Amino acid sequence: MAKKGREGGARVPLREHGGAWGTLEGLYPSRVAEELFPMPRLAVFAVVVCALSVAAAVVAFVEGSFLGIVWVLLAGVTSNMAWFYLRKAKAAKAAENTRQAV
Repeated sequence: MAKKGREGGARVPLREHGGAWGTLEGLYPSRVAEELFPMPRLAVFAVVVCALSVAAAVVAFVEGSFLGIVWVLLAGVTSNMAWFYLRKAKAAKAAENTRQAV
């Protein structure tokens, strides 16, 4: 028999982390980031910096400044960083799954 919630209806099934489905209840702050962004943290930061540098490059070029070239270079570096960290995490996960299978 299902337990009753506060509203009197059946309780929502709990996820493995302790919160209700579709909520981040019961998660530690570091786990919240993993739920929202299933990417390595450095890759997320690199993508954010890449997007901001592209926006800054557009603004710089619209204003007629050649400083936009620096922003474009920064966007290129950070996009490569994001790609690297995603590949690194994917390889680590594959290696961990291989170790567990053996």
